[in-house]
Amino acid sequence: MSRKRVYKEEFLDIGFTLLIDRGVEKPQCVRCGEVLSHESLKENQLERHLHGKHPTLAWKDRQYFKRKEQLQRQRLDTPMNTGVQHNSPTDSRDVGRHQRTGSGCHQGKGNFSLQLDESTDVGDDAQLLEFVRYQGKNDKEENLFCKRLETTTTGEDLFKLVDSFIKKEGLSWDQCFSVCTDGAPAMLGAHQGITARVKQVNPAVIMTHCLLHRENLASRKLSLELNSVTEDVIPIVNFIKSSALNARLFSQMCSDMGSEYEHLLYYSSARWLSRGKVLQRVFEMRAEIEIFLSEKKHALASRLTEPRWLLKLAYPTDIFTVLNLLNISMQGAEKTHLFVSEKLKAFKAKLRSWKGTIERGKTASFPLLNLFQEDEDVTLLDEQSVIVEHLEKLSEKFERYIPDEELHEIYKWGRRPFDVHVEDLSEDESSIPNLQEELIEITRYLVSGTAKGATSVNPREPGA
Repeated sequence: MSRKRVYKEEFLDIGFTLLIDRGVEKPQCVRCGEVLSHESLKENQLERHLHGKHPTLAWKDRQYFKRKEQLQRQRLDTPMNTGVQHNSPTDSRDVGRHQRTGSGCHQGKGNFSLQLDESTDVGDDAQLLEFVRYQGKNDKEENLFCKRLETTTTGEDLFKLVDSFIKKEGLSWDQCFSVCTDGAPAMLGAHQGITARVKQVNPAVIMTHCLLHRENLASRKLSLELNSVTEDVIPIVNFIKSSALNARLFSQMCSDMGSEYEHLLYYSSARWLSRGKVLQRVFEMRAEIEIFLSEKKHALASRLTEPRWLLKLAYPTDIFTVLNLLNISMQGAEKTHLFVSEKLKAFKAKLRSWKGTIERGKTASFPLLNLFQEDEDVTLLDEQSVIVEHLEKLSEKFERYIPDEELHEIYKWGRRPFDVHVEDLSEDESSIPNLQEELIEITRYLVSGTAKGATSVNPREPGA
């Protein structure tokens, strides 16, 4: 019988935190998220992982790894949020407790909104993550729970998991104001999706498809010519990163050259922001990569000296950097639907503007592309049509997934309450408690002010 090993606090000194998977203690690297076996709970085996896969971190102290541990727990797409047990700062019972006793919740009668995301972790386990915004003295947002789905991941499975939690905590679906999900069939299915099941128990609940998810769907595909460049980048990165020896040699060469960076980044389709970061790092380190690949006689070494190939690398690097900034700007607490929709409207307008500037041969809106043209004295003409076509397709995709009409009309009463006709509210908006009455009060108040001399606004009368 194998000896049962125990996690020790000093393992954090070499970059490993504790993960409990179905009652079994396992070490997890706070840098890359890899989960090792229970038998690996030995200092020499954990050090072997650290020195083999993260040699530049071997000299880091505990405070560095502790910060990494805390950051990794906050990310949605890492194994630290997998539903296995961690010492999480957020108790999954907090919301139920706040709803029952918290200020402003009227002893369990406060409303709440949910955000759901189902994904698969590195152990191939399906996890359902749920976030909540609920009423207190101020609106509060926090992680509600993360639970593992034992077998299938149908809409009924997801609903049962959420429903059991709601009932266990003494809450009611009648308190649920809105539910935000991604676009998976299990979420949005008209008959069996979780949104359909929630509508059955609370027809008044408002359903939304996550705008961040739609932004990612709209920007995912590239044209064949631009995609061929990214397909060259991936094997280049893998050649250097997948071999521990190549990674060390490349890092040492960059250090000797005094380069700003010493490491490339891995691409993962599950990490929405990774593509832009990978392309940017490759473009910025193209000289170092070309030298290294030439020494290794790699077939793709010549790509790093081809102006047209580099031009087609500079453009997607720029556009994905902008998309990353857009995505990040829409994340975080207090980011409302109105705020995010205004960001997306502005970005769609920028796409149309960029298309026009590229057609005129101007590249100032794309920093890397513009700088590369100036430094290498290359013309845009050869790739101009490729870039224009991509911007046009990108604009069409954004309009398909995030229509202008939706961005302009949804929650219009929140943007311009004085211009909204109560009878024009959508079915979902009409179900919002007291909304119609409050809009009428606002309009009546404005009419009263106008009668006293505030003549700058001419509101529409309710029912006019």
